[in-house]
Amino acid sequence: MHRLVLLVGVTLAGLTPAAEACPPGPCLKYRQMTRPVVTPRPTVYMRTIAGAAPAFSYRSIAGFLSGSTWDPMPTPTPANVVVAPWPKLRFRIANVARRPIDSSVRSVLIRRIERRDGATLVEVDGEVFALARCGSARRPIACLTLRDEVTLDEPELDPNQFGGHGYGGSTGFAQPPP
Repeated sequence: MHRLVLLVGVTLAGLTPAAEACPPGPCLKYRQMTRPVVTPRPTVYMRTIAGAAPAFSYRSIAGFLSGSTWDPMPTPTPANVVVAPWPKLRFRIANVARRPIDSSVRSVLIRRIERRDGATLVEVDGEVFALARCGSARRPIACLTLRDEVTLDEPELDPNQFGGHGYGGSTGFAQPPP
């Protein structure tokens, strides 16, 4: 009798369809869904030590930039991603640069600082940032704001722009008027 019940049970179990927990192929049911990790490019850096930027000269601006670390300001990101923090900046003057001690701070050599239309422009790894004042009147803080529309490369000059009649021309020398 027990054998008959066991035989009927096994037969019925074999006839029932398999559970549809996983589709045919590899079962991904228990795989952890990983969210993408994003490191957004900062568009604003704020100086860690408060203080207004000095009057423009290469030496004073370079000393001001290298006198503190610069914190990246948060950039808006989608809600379903993991945001990896962007490291702080530490500007280094090329002739006194040394190996960084803290690996969480990114060292950047000061290469180009220019003054255009009343704005102080600083190049950070090929990108142009404007040095401006932010914060309050009581506690001025300097900020670097990304300026995508500005480039520090020299504009190409029209050979006829100065003096007319092919100044420079194709030979690179001034030509007498015809």
